[in-house]
Amino acid sequence: MLMSLLKKIYYFMTISTILYICFYQLGLSSFADWDEAWYGEIVKQMLRSKEYVVPYWNGSVFFDKPPLYMWISSIVAQFIGLNEFSIRFTSAVAGAITIILAFHYSLNKWGIIPSFLTFVTLSLNNIFIWRVRSGNLDALSTLFIFLVYFVTISHYKYRHIFLGVLFSAIYLTKASLMGLPFVIFCSYEIIYRSRDIKIYWKRYLQMVLIIVVFVGGWLTLSSLKVGISFVKYYLFASDQGVMKLSLEFFKSNYLWHVYYSLQRRFFFVFCLGIIFLIPKIKLGSNFLLLVNGLALILFLSFTERDNNWYLLPSVPFWSLIIGYGTFRFINLIPKIKYFLIITVLIPTLYVSQKTYRENIIPIIQANSGSQLKEAAIYISKNSDPNDVVVRLDQLYPSTIYYSDRVVYSAYDNKPRTGEWLFWSQDKAYNMINNGNIRWVSGTTEDVENFKTKYEVIGEIIVVNEKESILRTIPNIDR
Repeated sequence: MLMSLLKKIYYFMTISTILYICFYQLGLSSFADWDEAWYGEIVKQMLRSKEYVVPYWNGSVFFDKPPLYMWISSIVAQFIGLNEFSIRFTSAVAGAITIILAFHYSLNKWGIIPSFLTFVTLSLNNIFIWRVRSGNLDALSTLFIFLVYFVTISHYKYRHIFLGVLFSAIYLTKASLMGLPFVIFCSYEIIYRSRDIKIYWKRYLQMVLIIVVFVGGWLTLSSLKVGISFVKYYLFASDQGVMKLSLEFFKSNYLWHVYYSLQRRFFFVFCLGIIFLIPKIKLGSNFLLLVNGLALILFLSFTERDNNWYLLPSVPFWSLIIGYGTFRFINLIPKIKYFLIITVLIPTLYVSQKTYRENIIPIIQANSGSQLKEAAIYISKNSDPNDVVVRLDQLYPSTIYYSDRVVYSAYDNKPRTGEWLFWSQDKAYNMINNGNIRWVSGTTEDVENFKTKYEVIGEIIVVNEKESILRTIPNIDR
């Protein structure tokens, strides 16, 4: 009776902590450049135009990521309003569910102490929480991949239907990312369930058909609206070079990202878990745990890119591996089990509170971008809806969202082959003289330098200690 009560208290405190970390002050900070300001603007355009099939941004078709996250966020925004909180809400919910699933699985399978390490290494992972608390796609795609793991190891009769839906959801969130969990799933089925493939081949076909219907349906509708180039991009180019692998790109950076995101000390527990899992790899769930935890690290080590958030889909699996490693360690010698528990628990508590103070609190209390937001809102209030803005650096996404205007970036004077978003400063000056541009935004230093260099006639409006706006007077008005 007492143990049952203590377990309920433990569960309640854990869930409360998860909700606090994921949701407290979620809408406090302004949108960060670049991604979440992109997605916020796309949601705004969806709500305004009622065009949900093809995403639009800055007056043009958005060629970057599929729209599932934006679809969900637009539904949320219709209920609670379009703001920073509503755009981040989907990501926060996905992150909270992922942590709860990992904690619950570890608790039921390995017990209280392993579940505690699973919980702290996931909920206090600075990369994971940073993305969970921002309006990005990573937390949602991570949840879908994590759910694929649980559905795959289940014996549920309709698991192939759910897998078809989940793989479709992964593609409609981050396109080519679907390839990795799909290959892992196929490998698992061939190695551990080859007999099922022969018997239940119709179910596998059903899964593939679901993917074709959802993904193919969206691509077909999009191509009918904007042309076949849309389909070609999302089928062959949406990875933006990440799929380009080469030995010459090899680097150990991603291993260091794992080391530091696991608060250094827990990295060794992670390695211990891998060592304990390898001899037990005959069990299919252990195979999936290892491959999901390690494949992305290996894959990314041979790409040109070096972005730590690319590892996010693996992070929940790292925490489960740590939970398993803890379980095996504290049960190594039954006679001294409680001593081993204390050996694990004391340093875990120390590292956790230190990580929370040094890494997680700054993420929760972050309030960057407010000065740029203020400048963009000034433009929104004082310009005409059809006015075009030039931004003198690369912080254009948040300027686009808050000014609600078409914005071009002219951060240097190099000639640009593409005119869609980036201009040279010479071109920006010519557009001012022709009467096409009346607003130039940037840091005070950048704005003053631009005005002096090109002898632009106009008024510099100092919005705050960092941001200024140049309201120009073109030649045709002089």
